[in-house]
Amino acid sequence: MARDQIDMTPLDSRDELVAWLEAGVKPKSEFRIGTEHEKTPFTLEGHRPVPYEGTRGIGALLEGMQLLLGWEPITENGKIIGLHDVTGGGAISLEPGGQFELSGAPV
Repeated sequence: MARDQIDMTPLDSRDELVAWLEAGVKPKSEFRIGTEHEKTPFTLEGHRPVPYEGTRGIGALLEGMQLLLGWEPITENGKIIGLHDVTGGGAISLEPGGQFELSGAPV
């Protein structure tokens, strides 16, 4: 997840694209890899998507996970949309289709 980079400046040439990519190159000593795992919640009865609201909704699930794990919430418009482990670097995010993505810490 690239939460820390937002630049909407259009590129005007191939050379600008190459320069932008080269600016992100890291030395091999800093190479890391992380895992991603996605799960889509659904109701047992009817196999319908789980709503965000409600006592059995996605919001309640994220709040419970925050209490259990002690991870920092990621919020949007006052609602929890994910959790971040500030000590280990992992994260749980809510994807547009309602699925959860667990991003493992880079190792």
